[in-house]
Amino acid sequence: MAASIKLLFLLLISLSFTYITSEPEPEPEPQRFSLENILDQLKSHISVLESRIDDRTREIRSKDEKIRQMEMIIHEKSKSIDSLMSEIESLQPKGVIDVKEQSSKSYARIGELEKQVDKLRKELESQSQEKDSVEIRAYVAEKKYKELSLKLETVQVHGEWFPHWLTVYFSNFQYHVVTHWDEHGRQALDMTVQKVLEKKSQFDKWAEHHTETIYNFLLRQCILVLHKRT
Repeated sequence: MAASIKLLFLLLISLSFTYITSEPEPEPEPQRFSLENILDQLKSHISVLESRIDDRTREIRSKDEKIRQMEMIIHEKSKSIDSLMSEIESLQPKGVIDVKEQSSKSYARIGELEKQVDKLRKELESQSQEKDSVEIRAYVAEKKYKELSLKLETVQVHGEWFPHWLTVYFSNFQYHVVTHWDEHGRQALDMTVQKVLEKKSQFDKWAEHHTETIYNFLLRQCILVLHKRT
């Protein structure tokens, strides 16, 4: 009897150990890990987007500086053409003795100035194209920021686990980006666009006026020479 009880006791202990060892281990929480991966990716995208927005702001400021430099160049070219005009006008009281020689020199200088005018126009067009490129990239960065905001909102709504630190980080990031863009990026971009258009219009009018005046004067001088020969 005692042996039977011992045997039964050993059998129960054996079954207990078998049940314990065969019990499956708890599986990790897949949803928690999935959310953590998504949040890590979003943090990485936020960092890249911050860097891109800063780059676009610096690039816009660089374009603004180039516009100022071109203003100085245009001013110098304007002074050169004004000087040429004064020189041509000073020949009128002296008659038409050396008109042919002076006209040849004036044509040569006008040709040189026309090349400089063409070069400046190409530079203005290049600045305009670069400005358009910066504007497009700034628009893309802003669009990606909005998409990223939507993704974060989606994760926040549908995720059961959302850390408080990320909420605070995103709020600060959103405030920083919007404030930085409104105060610096958008204002600098609008100023660059306006300056490019204004300077291009002013330069076109200025070049057209001076070129037409020079040619009209030389034409009058040539007519005087022809009348003198006849």
